[in-house]
Amino acid sequence: MENSKYTAKLIAQSENVTKTAGIDFYLSVLYQTLQDACRGKGRILELGAGAGTSKKYLDSQNIYRTDLIICDEPGVRGNVDAQALPFEDESFDLIIGMDFIHHIQKPVLAMREMKRVLDSKSGGIQIVFIEPYVSLVSYLPYKIFHSEQTSLIKKRKLKEPLVGPIAEDGDQTIPRLLFCSKKGRALVEDVFPKEVYEILINHVSIWSFFVTGGINRPLPTPTWLVRFFLQVESKLPKKIMELASSRMVIKIQKKSSTTNAIDYDQRKSVE
Repeated sequence: MENSKYTAKLIAQSENVTKTAGIDFYLSVLYQTLQDACRGKGRILELGAGAGTSKKYLDSQNIYRTDLIICDEPGVRGNVDAQALPFEDESFDLIIGMDFIHHIQKPVLAMREMKRVLDSKSGGIQIVFIEPYVSLVSYLPYKIFHSEQTSLIKKRKLKEPLVGPIAEDGDQTIPRLLFCSKKGRALVEDVFPKEVYEILINHVSIWSFFVTGGINRPLPTPTWLVRFFLQVESKLPKKIMELASSRMVIKIQKKSSTTNAIDYDQRKSVE
């Protein structure tokens, strides 16, 4: 797919989110997680903003929206590569993103860049991603109805680049591979060491996402049905959600105690 076609796709997605009540309501609930993280944060960077879908759901005035693709959308800066961010060190207090990590060739390099532009003095939540999660239940719907690569078990090694060089290239297995496997988690913790940071994973959406039809082909799903599935999912055991969910919320935050962080930084400085 050429960039012009992919740009048109991003614009269409942004327009689709309010075409039916079901997908609009679902996304409002999903984006609430990002909205909660934005509270109290001064300078917020959004990566993978596409054509500015988040403007419909996030009311913070401090969000600097960016994407690799240029959509000519007011309030979204294009040509911003997460692997080489065009910002000075410690420019932001929080980084957020929806469905973008699995499009990046070198996501670990991108996370190093994110850490570089985050203010080292800012505490609490540093990064929040919402990404696809390929599970026993979500595998077939993703495989059949989605254009991106999808697999339950990654056959190739966890070696960058993980996807092709074109912006629309994506592999929905990457978030699970990075954050839910031992090898992937070790790579992430090399950037965000566990002595200083916590990496929290929350699995969400078994049926609630798929009944909406998604943002490419939204179905006329009523709000009450989406709400019903969300309520059911909220009551399921964590283990069931790990086995069956279609999305994951990834939070990287500094540990509440600063003592460990200071000691760790001092140790690293003398190594």
